[in-house]
Amino acid sequence: MDRKLAGQPSKSLERDHVEKRGGFTIFSFYRFFGLILISIPLGFYVVWNILYNDWGDIGMYSFVAPVTIFGILFVALGFEKENESKA
Repeated sequence: MDRKLAGQPSKSLERDHVEKRGGFTIFSFYRFFGLILISIPLGFYVVWNILYNDWGDIGMYSFVAPVTIFGILFVALGFEKENESKA
């Protein structure tokens, strides 16, 4: 029976869908790791300061700021590497 008559997509449509989806790549790893590096220190900062009511602790800033900056850089690296590989 013909695939089009059976209501199933053709093989070329299935192949295009798989290629566009992409799966887990090194670019998505960079972005995922960057989001982890952003969310964990910010969450830690908020929870710590709620528990101890110490919103001006310089020690917290010295931990949260660099790790968050590295997270932002990892996300940017993921997007830049992906754009570079498509070019």
